[in-house]
Amino acid sequence: MKKFLIIIGGLIGVIILAMILVPIIFKDDIKKAVDDAITENVKANVFYDPNGINLTLFKNFPNFTFGMENFGVSGLDQFKSDTLVSVGSFEIVIDLMSAISGDQITINSITLDEPKILVKVLKDGSANYDIAVESESAAVEDVADSGESSSFNIGINKWEIKNGSLDYIDESLAFTTSIKGLNHVGSGDFDLVIFDMLTKTTVDNFSLGFEAVEYISNKQLDIDLIMSIDLNNAKYTFKENTVKMNDFGFCFDGFVAMPTDDIDIDITYSGKDISLKSILSLIPGDYQSYLEGVTAGGEINFDGFVKGKVTETLLPTVNTKLGIKNGSIRYAQYPIPMDQINVSTELNIPGDNMDN
Repeated sequence: MKKFLIIIGGLIGVIILAMILVPIIFKDDIKKAVDDAITENVKANVFYDPNGINLTLFKNFPNFTFGMENFGVSGLDQFKSDTLVSVGSFEIVIDLMSAISGDQITINSITLDEPKILVKVLKDGSANYDIAVESESAAVEDVADSGESSSFNIGINKWEIKNGSLDYIDESLAFTTSIKGLNHVGSGDFDLVIFDMLTKTTVDNFSLGFEAVEYISNKQLDIDLIMSIDLNNAKYTFKENTVKMNDFGFCFDGFVAMPTDDIDIDITYSGKDISLKSILSLIPGDYQSYLEGVTAGGEINFDGFVKGKVTETLLPTVNTKLGIKNGSIRYAQYPIPMDQINVSTELNIPGDNMDN
């Protein structure tokens, strides 16, 4: 019995020693692989903390955990002062047995902590995200034409973004978008051909501007999405979904399919638990103070659809209806309310004639 315990103890000691030494032994190889991948694929300044690279079996035993801290990408030439991406930390957990078999790698989770993204397009159309090194595509095209697929696959079970931000500045269109406080978590069995993807997204501050006018200012977003994905037919079906901007919420269903170069769209949407004050909550942030002490009522109807094809000559038909019945707005400091507010609006954009 004593001898058996000594053997078991020795095996456990060897396993623990291997778990400690393997990441240390391969750390230089990991760094070299990262440097080689950057050189071969990216034409930009890539920075990272070499001491922030780690590989361990302890954190999520028995799976591999690979992490990087304080890394990012900055541009060249006219974009040398812009940082395209910076990330506080990145972590990926890989299923150990799938890594050993090698046929299909299963990624249990991917986590990005405090990613900051700046996308910039100049007036001449040049963009700071155009950093990929051009490579010979003949081999890829040959595989695509032959209809053969690679035997190597990667499956992702869960991904998460914590406290991210995105700024999009397009000088060619005079368009800007800013997202702050982005938190996102998603899951889906990408090992399957048909599966459901579930995501939850919140944004603390969302703004959108066009031609120096900020149409959406400092709004909060809350998005729940369940989408059925059919990889063979490139079809994405929206099932249970809710989008909420401030107090204005709506749901939608339908699908987007891309079996060919054309895109088929059939989506319907409608308001959910909205009121007249929900609509008022959408006004730009500079005017939010005017809503203090305001009560509003009335029946609200909001619905519409986007249906048709996206081709070189066609766009989908867009239809939106918004109605207010027996609405009222009352200010606490003013004795005379606004009553009997009735509004009926409809926006219809036919997609069969792009001149319209």
